[in-house]
Amino acid sequence: MDKPLFVECHNALEYNYLFKDVDNMNFYSAKMDENEYIVVDDYDCDNYDIWSEVQIVFLENDRLLCRHKGKYGVVNSEGWDIIPFVYDKFEKRAETNGNMYDVLLGNRWGVIDSSGKEFFRIKYSNPIPILEFPRRVSDDMLCRRTILVEDADTHRKGLVDFDGREIVPTIYSKIERSGNWDYVYVNFGAMEETDPDCTWNGVWGCCNWQGKEIIPVKYHAIHYINEYFIAGDDEYECGDVFVDRYYGTYDLYDLEGTMIIGGFNNCQIGTNYFILNFGIVVKSYWKTTYWGNTEIEYGDELVKELNCDKMYSIIVDKDLKSFIPRHLINETREEIEYEFDFLCNNLPASEGLLIGESPKLRKGKRYSEDDKIIKGISVCSASSINDTVVMYSISKKNVMTDDSIGRLKGIVFCNERMVIAPTYIDVKSINSELLFIQNERGLVGIRNVTKELLEPQFSLITNPYNNIAIGFKIKYVEEDDIYQCQCCLLKFNKDAICQENVVKITGSQLYELLYPTFKPLDGWETLVLSEVHKTLIAQYWEHIPHDNNDTNRFWYPYYKDFKYLWEDEHYEEIRESMSDDSADSYDWRYYNDGLDMDQQDERFWNF
Repeated sequence: MDKPLFVECHNALEYNYLFKDVDNMNFYSAKMDENEYIVVDDYDCDNYDIWSEVQIVFLENDRLLCRHKGKYGVVNSEGWDIIPFVYDKFEKRAETNGNMYDVLLGNRWGVIDSSGKEFFRIKYSNPIPILEFPRRVSDDMLCRRTILVEDADTHRKGLVDFDGREIVPTIYSKIERSGNWDYVYVNFGAMEETDPDCTWNGVWGCCNWQGKEIIPVKYHAIHYINEYFIAGDDEYECGDVFVDRYYGTYDLYDLEGTMIIGGFNNCQIGTNYFILNFGIVVKSYWKTTYWGNTEIEYGDELVKELNCDKMYSIIVDKDLKSFIPRHLINETREEIEYEFDFLCNNLPASEGLLIGESPKLRKGKRYSEDDKIIKGISVCSASSINDTVVMYSISKKNVMTDDSIGRLKGIVFCNERMVIAPTYIDVKSINSELLFIQNERGLVGIRNVTKELLEPQFSLITNPYNNIAIGFKIKYVEEDDIYQCQCCLLKFNKDAICQENVVKITGSQLYELLYPTFKPLDGWETLVLSEVHKTLIAQYWEHIPHDNNDTNRFWYPYYKDFKYLWEDEHYEEIRESMSDDSADSYDWRYYNDGLDMDQQDERFWNF
């Protein structure tokens, strides 16, 4: 119904239906001129003291939105003011649960209901974001059940919950998401624009979704890693393919806000271990350019150099009990403070405590790099292998079989509190239970927590699949100037790995297996194998990736390049043609179509 039933009293420019009262009478908004709107009934009578400068809007029940002298307010159907005419904007919110309205008072936004009661306080710079039901995640929701808001007068940030309560007060310069949906990072002193070389932009802390400040706002940086917060001062950041590693001075907090340990430079967190690195130094200086012997400065460039020469690491469980046998080093014995062999074997029982007997470190303490407790249980370096295994090294250096000098690696199986003394030059995780190991001679084997299931003897081993892997022993035969390789099938049982010699091949044939020119199985089909081995290998080999850029197809020392195997006379002609100086390098796979060479050439030139 778009106009009164009996138009008698007025000749309005337009009518808009508003509501029907309890007596079944219809009421309309009537436009009298450009700046006056009134309310009339079905008989076009205006016996109600209601007028507005804009179109009158029905809100709910008998509430009507009007505007007087540029300000919005709400009256009832009898003309009594329900909400005073003080608001600059008055807009219906699109939420499906309840009748709420965005209002603007001066420069402040808030939310009220149709009676004028504040639901979100009228103090914010922007309208409160619409909260659809069910609740959807938006950029304005930084953590669980909270919305980012800004005080219109101070421009400070805070958080409100869905019920309008200010959970985090609007006192912070900046609030950002953390890596955990239940927490946010809060900042004092942050600036929107900073100098590119600026390493300080306020101080940070952390609040939970209930508004409790669990980490004090005093740190220059804060990071969330594996259910813990690391807060400190970022001095150096190194981008890695998989993870960013931070070097500064940090404290470790749990999700309850308890500081566990502090004063370290880097941290790795596993299922039941912490690796904490101390003694990392970052040297910062302004870069200077020289022309001959003359010093010329082309602007201020801050250069940072990382020095890990004095780094030492501790490996502790979640109760801060050391996995490494510990002993408090006296000042006169600083030269041997990292020596694992000395700590394990040469100290009397009364002086050194074995694993499981070492007392806990003091929780909540910041340690300096000279602290005797930390140095007494430290190793030269440590790194995570997987969630339960850690690899470490001591300061002692060894001469390897290739005359290189390096540190041997030991293993800590944290679940079993088992420590393997430094024995290997490299270790890699296969799964949660098995590791690839490489001895001083560069040979590869496999072990678990209790023993070496496969003694290091292979030049490379493919990654296991369905309890099968293949190992290759490479031997150089000097009198024949050729590489000979023994191929072995490895079958994994619960507590052992059975080894079966499959076939002897040349280095060039091994190269074809590792880097197949045609289909991955073509190389195997040319070898003389038993039917049983041929079937097993065919089922296994198709699951091994053969992309030349894929380093996970088999494991061997990173510095080895197996292209040296391709040295047989059988491949001499191919090598010479591929080393031709012509610019066009052809792809042998083009000819993999079942045609002989003459047919291929004929088809190619008639293309």
